[in-house]
Amino acid sequence: MGLKASLKSTLAGGGAALLLVGAANAASVNIPGGDLSAALDAYTTQTGVSLIVSDGLTRGVHTNGVRGEMTPDEALSRILNGTGFGLRRE
Repeated sequence: MGLKASLKSTLAGGGAALLLVGAANAASVNIPGGDLSAALDAYTTQTGVSLIVSDGLTRGVHTNGVRGEMTPDEALSRILNGTGFGLRRE
C-alpha cells in the first residue's frame, strides 16, 4: 500500500502547514527546482504519496528541489525548505 498524505493550508501565523501520514521508506528522488506545484506533482509520482493541494495555494512559490536517496518525509521537507510551508506530523 502506498503512503498517503494530506495538504491543508493553515494561514495562522502567516504560514501554511503540510500534513503527512505514512510509512518512511527510503527511495531515490530527483525533483528539479522551480515551481512548487510542479515539484509536488513530481514528488507524488516518484514517492507514491498522495497530496491534496488547494488551488492557488502554491502559485508563485518556488523550491530548490531535491535529489538523492531519502525517505519521502525527508524529500518533502527539503522541497518545502524556504517556501513558507512546513511539515507537521499528526
